[in-house]
Amino acid sequence: ASHQKSHMSENLFKCSRCPKAFQMESHMTAHKMTRPFKCLTCPKAFHSKCGLIDHERVHMTERPFKCP
Repeated sequence: ASHQKSHMSENLFKCSRCPKAFQMESHMTAHKMTRPFKCLTCPKAFHSKCGLIDHERVHMTERPFKCP
């Protein structure tokens, strides 16, 4: 069902700055270059929560994976 939605011509999220429109809000956020998810440890910011979560691993003292 969600794959079929990707073929629909109606875009739900219209940019207020230009004529572009997007089917996903995350694509609109990336288009606007807004980065609402800010790291609490350093000045970096991200347009998606998963980007922030991936980045936060950099600040962990214990690494989740070990080199062989």
